Amino acid sequence: MTRISREDWLETGLAQLGREGPAGLRISRLCKRAGVTRGSFYHHFADQKVYSETLLEHWEHSHTLALIDAADAAGEGALERRHRLSALTSKLDMRVEAEIRRWAASDDQARVVLARVDNRRLDYLAELNRMENGMDTQAARDLAAIEYAVFLAYPGLFPKSGEADFRRVGRLLDRLITGLSQP
Repeated sequence: MTRISREDWLETGLAQLGREGPAGLRISRLCKRAGVTRGSFYHHFADQKVYSETLLEHWEHSHTLALIDAADAAGEGALERRHRLSALTSKLDMRVEAEIRRWAASDDQARVVLARVDNRRLDYLAELNRMENGMDTQAARDLAAIEYAVFLAYPGLFPKSGEADFRRVGRLLDRLITGLSQP
């Protein structure tokens, strides 16, 4: 019999969410996907609610907080951080991002986590804009909103584009933003 860890359950959940949306997070669907019994699920999680809470926290950490930490480790300057963040975010499964938003439309808990993630991401981008371009707080936040809108919308607008396309567009956007600080 296959054994899977708590981390495996969370990664399975994110993959399942990206493939089937929130409905794919039913215990029976997750067990089928993982090739294990319900007992394995209940060994790690008390119930569906606890799993959902933990999955949302895992998504917040792996798709936001860990990326920001990695970007910060890339160097002191905003440009190095921006490039590292772009490289990391281009690897994210944007289907998961879209399904988290769909989930949040009908679930209070998901809505709270999504709002916290959106604010953290916007705050970080605004911080980079202030550092790199010397912008005032409002302008830095407005530019962050534009950057974030591109990040969220591009995969939906161009679903056949791949990671290379997303990275190319991201690099162009980085150059445009960096150009704002030039005289």
